[in-house]
Amino acid sequence: MGFKKVFWTLILISTFAINLQADYRDAYSMFFFNRAPSSRAIALGNCYIAVEGDLDSYFFNPAGLANLDEMSVKYSYSSPLYVLDEANYNQVSFGYNFYQNFAGSINYNILSYGEQEITDEEGNTTDGVDSYTSNVNITIANAISKDFSVGAGINYFTENYSTNANTAFFLDIGTIYKPSTNIFKDFTFGASIKNITFSIVDYDSSEEELPVILKIGASNTFTPNLPQQIFEITTMAEYQHVLNYEYRRGLNFGLEFGLAEMFYLRTGYYSHTINDYDFDDNKEQLTELTYGFGVKLPLEEYVNFPIELQVDYANLPHPEYYDESNYSEIDNFNTLTIKLVWNQLSK
Repeated sequence: MGFKKVFWTLILISTFAINLQADYRDAYSMFFFNRAPSSRAIALGNCYIAVEGDLDSYFFNPAGLANLDEMSVKYSYSSPLYVLDEANYNQVSFGYNFYQNFAGSINYNILSYGEQEITDEEGNTTDGVDSYTSNVNITIANAISKDFSVGAGINYFTENYSTNANTAFFLDIGTIYKPSTNIFKDFTFGASIKNITFSIVDYDSSEEELPVILKIGASNTFTPNLPQQIFEITTMAEYQHVLNYEYRRGLNFGLEFGLAEMFYLRTGYYSHTINDYDFDDNKEQLTELTYGFGVKLPLEEYVNFPIELQVDYANLPHPEYYDESNYSEIDNFNTLTIKLVWNQLSK
């Protein structure tokens, strides 16, 4: 209990300190807010702060990695990005439960905008450059007790819109708490801060802050008391607060229905304040309904090894930032995630 108090005290102190450094200007918003390395998370409205034992937790709450299965690998792909048909989002991860209650992962995600033309000082078009935003992440998590986990992730962020790449390191921290009392035994509570180091990206003559994102939330899983687990329902809710910005704050909700531990239907909803930049046609509130599905296929009987294939998919309209627009003429973005999970630990 003493460690828990110390951890939460550090989060509160960090929150206060970061609020004194409020100068984020919505940079890299497509990378941090409009895309996620998980079809499941996207379908659930990016409400993922209180999910544990999942390889994708590194992006939302590093503590969720603590109860990871023995080994997991995954790949996620998403495209297009509004009118940029060649733009795509790719992500790969490898996670391993390497020592008792310790687990770690190596993750790489890249949002590519396609080839962009570069104009010189005289207005002449030069060779195109593949512009992108990427991040390399290493996350470590530990289940300190059966009801409390902590995690941290170090990130190497790269932005390349021209011939020169600009980089920054930043740190994420998180915690997950599962009460053992009967009243809350089906609940999971989570909190995290992305970029607790309030890092910046330096340019030749300027700099841009990275967003410092605080998330606090909970999830509840209902499983009927039946001889066989026919279905389960998981509900999720979280609050998002960008500490160095007066916008991008709001609520995320998620609902997942699982049937026979194999088939999953998902939906979500989020509502965030956004900067309208004093234009009448720009929205002040971004609200979206999300949805998707997934399947889990045990392959042990075919390969004689405790392995499971997970496939998740979401097909959604792009978030609409303007009151009057032609978003209906823009193709939906598709997100597909494929994951292989080895679970020798439970054998």
